[in-house]
Amino acid sequence: IDGISDEPDAPGVADLVHGAASFENILTKDRLSRLHLVTTGDVGDDIPGLLNSQMLQSAVGALKQSYDHVVIDAGTCAEASLPAIAEMATRAFLIGGDAPIDDLQAAAADLRAAGFVYIAVLTGPPPPLDHAALQSTAA
Repeated sequence: IDGISDEPDAPGVADLVHGAASFENILTKDRLSRLHLVTTGDVGDDIPGLLNSQMLQSAVGALKQSYDHVVIDAGTCAEASLPAIAEMATRAFLIGGDAPIDDLQAAAADLRAAGFVYIAVLTGPPPPLDHAALQSTAA
């Protein structure tokens, strides 16, 4: 997200949860589209505490009320963190790249067991970006 944000050094959602930033401070824009972005911010060592924070639940709830779509990039978060994320968003996209199908099926089963209702698995290399088309849609 830092590479596409118009404010890569802006505070993120973890900073909001820790009281170091306001909601309006964490919203940035994608330089090539009309998307709004919120970075992770300074997570620190307490990822489970952050994920189970009422402030995070409230922030995601506010985003869901304000936007048609909210995407949470959970990266390679620990399996123990998945239920907290599933409470905020019941749909998951598992980006598998060239991972073996058995690994992807196991990961999808872990997501389902954590509470995700809809799981889309994306495999193979991503298609090349058409930067000219992206810039024309941002105008």
